[in-house]
Amino acid sequence: MYYEARTRYDSLSGEHSYIDFSGGVDIFNGASGSVNPEDVVAQNPDIIVKLISYSDEAGGYQLDADDTAGLEAIRAEIMSRPELQNVNAVKTGRVYVITSEIGSTYSNSCRVFLQIAYNAKWFHPELFEDLDPQAIHQEYLTRFQGLDIDLNENGVFVYPPLN
Repeated sequence: MYYEARTRYDSLSGEHSYIDFSGGVDIFNGASGSVNPEDVVAQNPDIIVKLISYSDEAGGYQLDADDTAGLEAIRAEIMSRPELQNVNAVKTGRVYVITSEIGSTYSNSCRVFLQIAYNAKWFHPELFEDLDPQAIHQEYLTRFQGLDIDLNENGVFVYPPLN
């Protein structure tokens, strides 16, 4: 799988361990920095995950739960890249977007378990049919953070949403 960082064709070495924890295989084996689009095509990943930052404002707690337009546009951009049209992930629609509010960043490493839960669900849906990353996120917010946030009403963190 290919985990794209905040900018186009950028890979983060820090994602390698989260991919590994989730049962994925990183096509760049933990390499960091700019990657050549031709190398992505040559590796032909089955899954692409795009990590977006807070500054993208396409996701986060401030949005209504059904306001997925920003994340949807980011996914559509990846899906429409001409060089990726024959890559398995694009052909099968296994392209996902996750926000840095639950994806890994240095500032929120205490929440990386949420990213791992989503990764596991995306990477191996047949093994994790009963895994509900949103329910885990909700419990984290209410039980452990004492916050009154209903994720069915507020917050957009991944796209496409899980069924």
